[in-house]
Amino acid sequence: MKYALHIGKEPNFQAIVATSAIIHLVLIALIVIPLRSKEHEYTSYFVNLVGPAETAREKTSRPPAVKEEKKESTSVKELKAPEVKPQPKADMALEQAEQVSKEIERLRALSALSKQKEKKETEKARDIEIIKQNVRQNALKGAGIPGNVQSLASDSYYALITRKIWSEWIYPEFGATGLEVIISVKIERDGRIVSHDIERSSGNVLFDRSAMKAVAKASPLPAPPFEMEIGVRFYL
Repeated sequence: MKYALHIGKEPNFQAIVATSAIIHLVLIALIVIPLRSKEHEYTSYFVNLVGPAETAREKTSRPPAVKEEKKESTSVKELKAPEVKPQPKADMALEQAEQVSKEIERLRALSALSKQKEKKETEKARDIEIIKQNVRQNALKGAGIPGNVQSLASDSYYALITRKIWSEWIYPEFGATGLEVIISVKIERDGRIVSHDIERSSGNVLFDRSAMKAVAKASPLPAPPFEMEIGVRFYL
């Protein structure tokens, strides 16, 4: 078996190393440069998308907050509105019933007073009794006039002054009955009352005072046929 031997120059190791280094640099450059360009493009694209999205989200999130504030303010206004409570029907009915009851009581009181006054006026219109027997006898003796003529004149005069004194009497309204007072009255010839005193008291100061005032206000009386002193009886 034959062996072929090739004998030539030694390979140049420096040239091989340099060539290998250049090739590696080129490969590295080809790999790094595209990666960097892609990173810049991705970053720019990411920034442009995120910014508008967040702005839009903030804009859309604000209106509900405003609406809630409006709702809250409206609810506050509704709470502040005063409540008008209607008066219960039972209270109104009770109040009306009380008013009607008071009016009925007032009318009853007026009716009772009116009836009582009519009764008293009827009694007094009948006569305010005039008593003074001894005075009449003395007057008849002093005048020298026949007794029957003097008696008729006196009776007519007594009826006249009775009406006059009665018209001036304002008696107190206190519901008491059975009261009686006699006032002694002295009358001049011109009708003036020169004196009037309580001859017998009723025991009620107001009643006695009303009788005294009636006699005083009636002066002057119609002129009597002669000077006289009489007793005027007031009673209930």
